[in-house]
Amino acid sequence: MRHILLFFALFSTNFVFGTHLIGGELTYRCLGGNQYEVKVVVYRDCGPTNANNTGFDNNGVITIYNMNDNYYDQYDHNNAFEEFVVDEFTSDCLTIPPELCVEKGTYTIIITLPNNQNGYQIVYQRCCRNEQVTNIQTPEDFGSSLVAYIPASSAAECNSSPEFESYPPLALCVGTDVEIMQSAIDLDGDNLVYSFIAPFHGSSDNDPTETYSPPYPQVPWEDGYSDNYPMDSNPILSIDPLSGLITGSPSQEGYYVIGIKVEEFRDGIYLGEVIRDFRFLVIDCEIATSSVPIADVYCEGLTVSFQNNSQNAFEYAWDFGDETVEIDISSDFEPTYSYPDSGFYEVTLISNPGTFCSDTAEVSFSLYPDLFPLFMTPDTDCSEDASYNFIGAGVIPDFADFYWDFGPNANNQFSEEISPSNVVFEQDGIQSITFSVSYLDCEESYTASLVTGGIDIVSLEVSEQELCFPDLSTFSVNASVPLSELIFSWNFSDGQVSSLSNPTLEFIPGEYDVSLSVLNSVTGCESFLSEPSLVTVHPQPEALFTQNETSGCAPLVVQFNNLSIASEDYNWFVNSVPVSSDSDLTYTFDEGQFEVMLQAISEFSCATDDILSIEIQSLPEISADFDLTYYCNDDLEIQITDNSQNATLISWNYGDGVIDNGEFNHQYFTEGVYDVLLTATNPFSCNLVAEATSSVTVVYPPNVSFSLEPDEECLEGSVQFSNTSSISNLDAVDNWQWNYGDGSTSPVFESIHTYFDEGIYSVDLQLETGLGCVGIFSSALEINFLQNPMPIFSFSIDTCSSTLIFDNSSQYSNEYLWDFGGNLFSTEENPTIQIIPGSDLVVTLEVNNEFCSNSISETINYSIEDIYDAVMIPNVFSPNGDQINDVMTIKGIRNCERAVIRIFNRWGNEVFYSISPMDEPWDGLFNSEEIIEGSYFYVLELDNFQIKGVVNLFR
Repeated sequence: MRHILLFFALFSTNFVFGTHLIGGELTYRCLGGNQYEVKVVVYRDCGPTNANNTGFDNNGVITIYNMNDNYYDQYDHNNAFEEFVVDEFTSDCLTIPPELCVEKGTYTIIITLPNNQNGYQIVYQRCCRNEQVTNIQTPEDFGSSLVAYIPASSAAECNSSPEFESYPPLALCVGTDVEIMQSAIDLDGDNLVYSFIAPFHGSSDNDPTETYSPPYPQVPWEDGYSDNYPMDSNPILSIDPLSGLITGSPSQEGYYVIGIKVEEFRDGIYLGEVIRDFRFLVIDCEIATSSVPIADVYCEGLTVSFQNNSQNAFEYAWDFGDETVEIDISSDFEPTYSYPDSGFYEVTLISNPGTFCSDTAEVSFSLYPDLFPLFMTPDTDCSEDASYNFIGAGVIPDFADFYWDFGPNANNQFSEEISPSNVVFEQDGIQSITFSVSYLDCEESYTASLVTGGIDIVSLEVSEQELCFPDLSTFSVNASVPLSELIFSWNFSDGQVSSLSNPTLEFIPGEYDVSLSVLNSVTGCESFLSEPSLVTVHPQPEALFTQNETSGCAPLVVQFNNLSIASEDYNWFVNSVPVSSDSDLTYTFDEGQFEVMLQAISEFSCATDDILSIEIQSLPEISADFDLTYYCNDDLEIQITDNSQNATLISWNYGDGVIDNGEFNHQYFTEGVYDVLLTATNPFSCNLVAEATSSVTVVYPPNVSFSLEPDEECLEGSVQFSNTSSISNLDAVDNWQWNYGDGSTSPVFESIHTYFDEGIYSVDLQLETGLGCVGIFSSALEINFLQNPMPIFSFSIDTCSSTLIFDNSSQYSNEYLWDFGGNLFSTEENPTIQIIPGSDLVVTLEVNNEFCSNSISETINYSIEDIYDAVMIPNVFSPNGDQINDVMTIKGIRNCERAVIRIFNRWGNEVFYSISPMDEPWDGLFNSEEIIEGSYFYVLELDNFQIKGVVNLFR
């Protein structure tokens, strides 16, 4: 079958081809020395549809613009180098229509462009496009602008643009996948990125060679088309951004204008781009292809049904390659042919035979008779070490080869006999058996399953063979097959039975026989196993004990006597803690509730527990204890809570010489550290007397206070808080806390706080001491912002009197001090002083109010040039009587200024003199006579300055 990889063209008498401009591109190469070789390629329609027979320009221009779109230069080009474009990818079975003619014209010029920091744009413009273009609006109204960009020398010095490597195709076929390589090369090795774009519009049909400056609009896409969908296609026509490979499948005939843009990057920096502007032609192409799919070896018998995968064909000629007969041909689409014997045959299929676009396919294959192997599966044998015999049968030619595969469980997995025997399977279950027959190059197989069986259970298991009543026994079985395939029947000698795979049972003391019968649900084989005296159950011992007494003064010694039955070993526990393994127990208890347990163990390690809860009661024991609390108070009073136990009499010693028997608070008269002693007694207790001591520090509450005043820095809303609190020498402050009343707090001793709004604030100062004393002081604070004075002034200079006049616009101030340097001061609000032309003066203004002061300084420059910067003298005038610039008029001289002007000719002769230059302008006359045109030198004398220059006189 013929496969067209790229594209082809087929003549169609109903298709009308376009005229004139098809496309083009503009590229350049750097030759060194600021020289560039510029190459413009233009593709034109040279067929009969070019009604005006428009050729290539013989006197066109290539224009250079800078990157600001301003004209720089223009170059004429010579005649184009012309050559016809030949579609080298067209199939031999197709003919390009004679009307289709594409000619390529190349203009080459050498230009010199100096380096600059912006770069250049090289432009060639032409008209016109064909009105039959499908994908742009009113194509006949739009031309083409071919543009290339030379980057700034700082970005890439002596850069060359990318150049396309191959021609675009003449035509594309509807419904055919295309792979069009439109890659470019870059002599500088820069990175290139490809994309589709709408080309630039150029000259119009009114002036086909018109040139104009950038920027250039893009030709407008017709509705439904875009940069991402420039052509009717499915899959959509797209270009690989890295390789420039165009892929897709055109779906509609027509002319399509597409721009192929190649962008140039170096180290990630954009340098420029070139665009190939080209009109693609899409036509309906049909080609006949022959295809006969068949395997190299045919093993399905001597009758063959042929398949036909040919395309675009309407007539067929088959030759089946049977040399034993004269007529082995057919014209059917998919014929069937019976061969006389097996062998090697060559089949030929011709699509559209006898036409100029026929196609031939030839296939060769080997033909062999049919094979059909078969065998009967033997019955399952449940005996141990059973063997099986197999007999091969079916449709088998003489001299065929045989091959058996009995699976991995067979003692001999493979055999080449037709009827192997004594096959033994080492693992029971479903065995997959395959019988294969091969003859010449053909092979067929038959597979069937055999179920093998045998002794399925190996042994019986129990969780414990010896156990103590009433423990449970769990039974299990070791089997040679999955337990899920077995049906269980357990029998126990006490009459219990079970059908579970792992039954769990309880037995009374004694010995028990166990038997199991299983049926294999897969193989149908039955197995039986019996174990005598598999389980022995022993009785439990009886644990029992007594004790002598349970009351007295702790520690109390108690004797426990063991009365257990049928036991040999013992373990004693007190509150679950092991304490002895003797037969009897002697244990010492404190007062309280206790759990005593005796564990009795028999000779078979069976164990039984006897548990007794006892309460040990003893005479009371005195405990002396109290809580002492002191809260800061002016009375220096403490509170006491007595926590003593089992006391009949208590006595307090407060450490200040006071002793009593019943008070639970006490008042001290001086600050200090005191030890408080509690004595508790009970004549009927085990210990009679107990004491407890606690120390207490007694101090007066702290005195919290503070004062405030405005901040010394005169900041608006800033207040200085001074802490005047006092505290006992026996105590220390742990925490300070200021609450300024505006939501702000501070943990410092003293602070400065700034308020942002005027108003009345409640300020709190709180402290907490190491002894737990807390103090707080509150005060109301009214905030009225101090107005910090703001010095502001401006000035003006009376240049006639050299007087410096100050305008004071300071705020929030009522006192002023001006410092002009040189011990010159003033307290006036708006002073006036004299200043010397050509001098600098540093002025400082200090302003004050009742609270604060502030100052500002400024340097005043009084240069002579500034005095006369308003003087304007023309450099040209034309005394020709047209009332336009007829006199040399001087402006900007001050009224107080004495001015004299003198004008001299080129020989130094005075031609004009005036002491009122502004009122008496020079009219170009000397002694009432017109003087000649030319340049004249003038000198303008002022009080403190002289201005010289040249004025040009033209008539």
